[in-house]
Amino acid sequence: VREEIKHEFMDWPLYSTLELDQDERVNQDREKYFIHYRSDGRAVPSRTAAGDGSLFRYVDKVRLISAQVANYLNVAHLTQNRLFLRQFPLEYKENLNIISSTVGNFKKFANLTHTDIENVRNYFGEKIALYFVFIQYCLTWLAIPAIAGVIFYIWIEYLVESAETELARLHEIEISEYIELGFATFIILYFVAFVRTWEKKERTLAQKWGMLSWEEEEPQRPAFYGEFVPNPISGVLERKYSKSSRKVKVIIGYLITFSFIGCTIFTVALLFQLKAQMSHDNPGTYVARVAGMLTGIQIKVFNFIYKIIANALNNWENHETETQYEDAMISKLFMFQFINSYASLFYLAFFKGSLEGCPEGCITELSKQLITVFLTLVAFNVVELGMPLVMSWLKEGSEKKSLQKLQVENPELNFRTTMGKIETQSKKEDYGSTMADYLEIAVMLGFVFLFCTANTLLPLFALLALFIEVKVDAYKLCSIHARPFPAGAEDIGFWNFTLRFLAIAAIFTNVGLIIFGGSSFSDWDTPSKVYAFVIYEQVVIFLSAIINKSISIHTSNMEMAAKWNESVKKEYFFKVEDEHLKTDRISPQINADDCPSDDEGKARV
Repeated sequence: VREEIKHEFMDWPLYSTLELDQDERVNQDREKYFIHYRSDGRAVPSRTAAGDGSLFRYVDKVRLISAQVANYLNVAHLTQNRLFLRQFPLEYKENLNIISSTVGNFKKFANLTHTDIENVRNYFGEKIALYFVFIQYCLTWLAIPAIAGVIFYIWIEYLVESAETELARLHEIEISEYIELGFATFIILYFVAFVRTWEKKERTLAQKWGMLSWEEEEPQRPAFYGEFVPNPISGVLERKYSKSSRKVKVIIGYLITFSFIGCTIFTVALLFQLKAQMSHDNPGTYVARVAGMLTGIQIKVFNFIYKIIANALNNWENHETETQYEDAMISKLFMFQFINSYASLFYLAFFKGSLEGCPEGCITELSKQLITVFLTLVAFNVVELGMPLVMSWLKEGSEKKSLQKLQVENPELNFRTTMGKIETQSKKEDYGSTMADYLEIAVMLGFVFLFCTANTLLPLFALLALFIEVKVDAYKLCSIHARPFPAGAEDIGFWNFTLRFLAIAAIFTNVGLIIFGGSSFSDWDTPSKVYAFVIYEQVVIFLSAIINKSISIHTSNMEMAAKWNESVKKEYFFKVEDEHLKTDRISPQINADDCPSDDEGKARV
């Protein structure tokens, strides 16, 4: 406040703990330094009369009430026994319309503003807001690979093929080989920077949103069970479950998961071998197609079965918080999805040539397969949009028929034939969580960065698919699903690990595609290719390490903002409190409108 120069970190929101006193005058004095919110989640203007609004947003109130209910009632057990039907936050149409017209607007590509994201955060909570920030981040970062991929594709498809003489064609091919090598290296290093920069961005958002210690303070899951014991510090009743028992369950759960993944790999390999044998014995017949259909059926069936198993195992492990529950579930799902989604592509890229042979070229077959996968992903988005809508219509129709039937059977009673607003909301499908949406994006990014060398148009397809994804998800949240619980989030959790894993895997797959499948090394013998693979891969790993080291997730602004937060609290908030205790009267040292905290000039709770 004293300095004339205002630094960037001074615009970051301030957070402080507000402790209530028995003296109401003390509370009023303290509360004036904190932002007050309207029922729609927006901050009350700083010059509004004191006492207007609430210290808590609606999403904060929902979290507080849910945590208090969970301390005394086992909601999951009551729901399972049909003694408790459902709990959900109520909708605010005005807020929904604003979000739908911005985030869900097809005319807006990736330019979601700070206000757009804040609207989502104040209505759906930090967890869903962070999901939309992540999609916007992916859209922004995929733009450059998409442009580069299109240019490279045009070079290969048109310039090389349209060469007038054989000498000119060989010259264009030689240039394209160098470009191919550079493009593969660029994609690998770009993905490394993509992952590292995202970790920096989410860390910044966690500090701006006051979520840095969320996982430490996160309440217990309603479905978490254990003995009620008083907290030794606060005295509040909390459920406790043996850590050793949970560890044993987790170990057993992962053993079952690995066993199922092993069965999947064995079955996929068996079907590929069967297909190769059938194709060899009966070339050009329908047998190979039948074998391919069996492979597709196997993937769908195993995927369906495994989701049931993974969900049962995760519930049995009894994780305490929602973050712990989701991280465990994500690790199980992603391990299986990695094998289930990419096994056939790895086979096409590295094994089919030696086992079956590739008449068109294995990279060409892989390229066609990848295009088919992306078209399938877009098609499934349409199904994803329609299923909850159909289920909601069926529930509403069933309810209306039941009411009409009761009225016919009991004409003397005055039955309502229409449902109220809250009843209508209760018939909507639950959104669940962002887990399935993140899984779709992670698998899609895996296709792009693991196999982009085989088809340089993949970033463009991913860009279009993600654009449709964000609009479909916004429409689902605003129009189809019931308003979800406004969960908080410090980061995207275990998905950060999956992104780092994909970045490492992308090094080996892209280098392998260039060395063993590309045209640049086609005339080399196998030992020379192996040596080239090792050297190329080590160089790329070294460059990736440099990128990781040069991009720090802790910026100077973040460190200064934390110190600024503590300085303001000590110098103004607590100084005012000390003066009040000495003089027994309210004597603030600064005007509340001058408090350097955020756009409204006040701190957040």
